[in-house]
Amino acid sequence: MNSNQNPLLSSFTRFDYIQVGLTSRNAMKLIRKLSPQLFEIAIGDHSGSLHYFSINMDKNQANTIFKTLPGPNAKINCIDTYSGHKQLGSTKILIVYGPSMIKGFNKKGKQFFGLELNNLTEPIKMFQMHRQPDEIHVLGQYIYNSYLVNTELVSSGTGEKSSSNSSYNSVVRSRHYYVCPAQINDFVLMKERFNRRIIPILACQDRLLRILKDSQCNFEIEVCGIPSVIQLVPQYLDTRQINNQLKMNELNRMKPKDNYDLIDDYDYAEAEMMVNSSNLSVKKTKDNDIHLCYGTMNGKISLVTFQFQDKDQLEPIHHWEVPVDGIRQPITCLCFSEIQPDFYVGRADGTIEIWRLNETIQDGDVEQQVDLTVSPTMIDSYNCSESITNLLPIIVGQRNDLLLLCTTFTGMVFGLLQHGQTKQMKQFNPNYLMISKENADRIRSLQDECKRMEKQLENERKNYAKNTAMASSAIANTINDEPTINANDGNLSVLPFFAINDSFVLHNDASYILMLEVEVSIDVVVLHCDLPLDLIDCERNSAVISFNDDQMINGVNDFNIINPNQVLVTFRCQTNTSRLEIRLRPVEGQHGTISVYVISRITPKSCQTRSYQIQPLSLHKRQYSNTSIDYPNRLSITGQFGLADAHTWLRLCIPEIPEKLSRTLSDVESEVFYYISTMTKSILICNCGHGIITMTSDNVSTISILKDFITREATRQSIEIEIDVDLIDKSLGSMLIRLYPNIGQLIRKKHREDLLEAIADLQSSDADIARQLLIDLNLNYQDGDEESIDNNNISLSDNRRQDVMIGLDQ
Repeated sequence: MNSNQNPLLSSFTRFDYIQVGLTSRNAMKLIRKLSPQLFEIAIGDHSGSLHYFSINMDKNQANTIFKTLPGPNAKINCIDTYSGHKQLGSTKILIVYGPSMIKGFNKKGKQFFGLELNNLTEPIKMFQMHRQPDEIHVLGQYIYNSYLVNTELVSSGTGEKSSSNSSYNSVVRSRHYYVCPAQINDFVLMKERFNRRIIPILACQDRLLRILKDSQCNFEIEVCGIPSVIQLVPQYLDTRQINNQLKMNELNRMKPKDNYDLIDDYDYAEAEMMVNSSNLSVKKTKDNDIHLCYGTMNGKISLVTFQFQDKDQLEPIHHWEVPVDGIRQPITCLCFSEIQPDFYVGRADGTIEIWRLNETIQDGDVEQQVDLTVSPTMIDSYNCSESITNLLPIIVGQRNDLLLLCTTFTGMVFGLLQHGQTKQMKQFNPNYLMISKENADRIRSLQDECKRMEKQLENERKNYAKNTAMASSAIANTINDEPTINANDGNLSVLPFFAINDSFVLHNDASYILMLEVEVSIDVVVLHCDLPLDLIDCERNSAVISFNDDQMINGVNDFNIINPNQVLVTFRCQTNTSRLEIRLRPVEGQHGTISVYVISRITPKSCQTRSYQIQPLSLHKRQYSNTSIDYPNRLSITGQFGLADAHTWLRLCIPEIPEKLSRTLSDVESEVFYYISTMTKSILICNCGHGIITMTSDNVSTISILKDFITREATRQSIEIEIDVDLIDKSLGSMLIRLYPNIGQLIRKKHREDLLEAIADLQSSDADIARQLLIDLNLNYQDGDEESIDNNNISLSDNRRQDVMIGLDQ
């Protein structure tokens, strides 16, 4: 156990508890509380091991209870808990073991249940177990399934893995399924409070929340970005008392008396409803309102309320979106506090944020209510420099102190504890610690043993390098073109595999952020691209960057030859660097591939590559609202091609086009996609159908790029097409008016840089004149103009607008 304090989170102290393998989201669960100071946690890693351990807050240490053996292709993606109807005091652990198997373990480490879902076509990404009725909801990349489970077999532990249909059907029976046109990132189960029916909500890659009913999608709701995490707001945040301790004591009184075993969400909600309807005078809200908080890939957090007016009508209300500005990393996990109006956010860059919802006093002495319609306030943050995969807030101690248990991508499990708990701990200080002579001799012998082990490790490394070199030379000696190796000359080494957690996300400032996180230290990262890129400075990037000369081909400057190495950049990382961020901006109109080569510091040297496609309209993002165009330019392409061909062409040209159509080819006649440019804020409407493609945009450049690309693809496939272009002259003036402030500011910024360079030369000869010029330059320069570029400020006075129109007429 290690403790250290970070100034970014002054009210908390970090304690490192245990190190496991690589972890995924939803792979950590609180199993039970034995006392306010002792609780048990279950964590699954990518090796297939289930770690079950307890944390003692009196000693701030973790004790392993059991650990299952790892297995091949046995990655644990998700963990859930289950308590039978007749066994509320015995919580069981359910895990996803491998691509299609669900296993159950009790708190002693004995496997009591194994179920192979043999009708799945995708690996299980997430699953949830729900009661009344007993269902297992399974999520893949594109497919959602729900199964009815024979819980008597699960609770008694008689469910066994079997290939026979009779045994399979006796445990589980398929109920509903849904094939999503876009990739599914997360899902939650919402309980309809009147019909007591379970409603799944899917967070999809195409910036939509899909609400299902049975095997159909009833509602599609647009959100502010690509949702990565969704979480239902707890019901008690709608009607919250000032005296939270009274309510928590009432809830604890209704739990089983023998221990602090957790019951599932359904029972907790039922108990909470009973408390709210008893002697606690809490103001009620609408029973049909469901509040959902979600995080996006571009780092936004937002809240949406679902108002179910009747069975077939739903009105979504978007309340707030935080943070308002700035570039943030994707959100990986989100959870709510048990007794406070707080929620906790984990990001891909290792940042942990604590946000507090606003409270309004209803009656001076009795109650206060959380106002979900007002934007929350961030009260604290912490950065651990590793991607956060799980957050678990736990209330510990007699004073209800907060312990925020966290896991990282590399498997580090640590806790953030309030200082109120740590004040009673005795900090280890060797300068003031009295050690007996016997203990001092023992410590000295342990230090000598550590030194001997370090020398032995260094010798083994040298022998390993020597044997590897001898084996390489033996391979070079061939007889009859067949390599022969003498076993006595050396040993062959196996290239080690290291996992890479990467993301490539487009932000609203028309730039991409490439994030690379490796489980080992990174030595060198090489970025290669066959099209021009603009590399932008990144705050968290501390690597040494080296560029190549893009005009040098075979050592000769030849401008007539197209250089395939348009960008070749080397990032040399510092020691113990396991995470790297690269911010870049491609040029629209060109398409290609970005190849990233990651070289680790482990021996022998090994390299892994990642590739990212850049489409011609790479700076466009998908949207569903504000699709009106004042001056539409139209491009119509007709020919002997099908809907699948048109869909493929658009997918190669524009990002965020789903891999599958929304419906089957026999039912759908056309597909419509709406886009907005993050650079120019222009609108693009794509309507593709059987034998016809129609493009509408207020930007002529967008129409030209689409025309050239689709013509090239049709020619390559020998498909005859006819092109009809209808341009509106007024669209040019409208687009120039929109771009005028940014272009003018860039010109002024360039002039200012040239003047500063000239004044720097003048400083050596006449400092007084140079100083006066600097003062005049700063007076004429407005600091707010730089922010107008980032915020895409397009306000323009009437005189400037008239100047632009007159210039166009001329």
